[in-house]
Amino acid sequence: MIKMNISRCIVGLLLALLLLSCAEDQLIQFSDKQGGIYFFMKSRPVGNYILLDTTYFSYIEQEFDEVTFPIRVNAMSLPSDIARPIAVKVDINGTTAEEGVHYKFDTENIQIKAGETGVSLNLLLLKDPSLLAGDVALQLKLEENEWFVPSPKESVIDPVNDIVADLSTHTIIVTVKAAQPLMWDKEVLGEFTTKKIVSGNKLLRLEMSIWKDPLFTVNDVKRWGNTLRMHLQNQAKKGEHILEDELFDKDGSNAKMWVPGITDWTEGEFKSE
Repeated sequence: MIKMNISRCIVGLLLALLLLSCAEDQLIQFSDKQGGIYFFMKSRPVGNYILLDTTYFSYIEQEFDEVTFPIRVNAMSLPSDIARPIAVKVDINGTTAEEGVHYKFDTENIQIKAGETGVSLNLLLLKDPSLLAGDVALQLKLEENEWFVPSPKESVIDPVNDIVADLSTHTIIVTVKAAQPLMWDKEVLGEFTTKKIVSGNKLLRLEMSIWKDPLFTVNDVKRWGNTLRMHLQNQAKKGEHILEDELFDKDGSNAKMWVPGITDWTEGEFKSE
């Protein structure tokens, strides 16, 4: 009797493990709304980050007039064994950019593929001469459909002033200029110039948006300045060009490379520690 019970237990355990294995291999199929979706745009690609409701894109660091700008949307649900469409629209209330002039974006047939929990929207940004007159904004908004509802998920972007981001919308600010960031410290970095910030970002492989990152601290600014200062000094000692790549003038046009001593680019722009 005892041996029979043990055998039954073993058979039952094996059957349970077999069913569990099959369940793990089979993706869940949904037939109704399964929670929310939200824009998943990180303040920085690696390390600590927060989720933002606004992204700044500058042509000042771009080589081409047409740039594909990825925008990530995540679902707050398990993956499905079928593709699930999501609804995205351009919100005219928060948009000053003109379709076909500043951007191209197909809002039809966007879906989260089977087995995945998110999708990257490919927004095509267009560099137009009208950007010299001022920045433009493009606001995207998630809408409810048969599969998803816009998420109430929020992200704290300014804990000091208790400001949070609504992640059901996302705004892209497009510019051809480099405005002086609020974090720019003249005591450490000297006077602000477009060439200076572009070259520093290229040297450290950073994007312009890093200067609007709430996690970019005063110490980060100091490290940025010290790194650029040492690079300029080393290049000057070697008598080489300060940077190999072309830079840009304030109006976004190309500027020729320069050699120390014949332009305003000298280590004197930076104050000593």
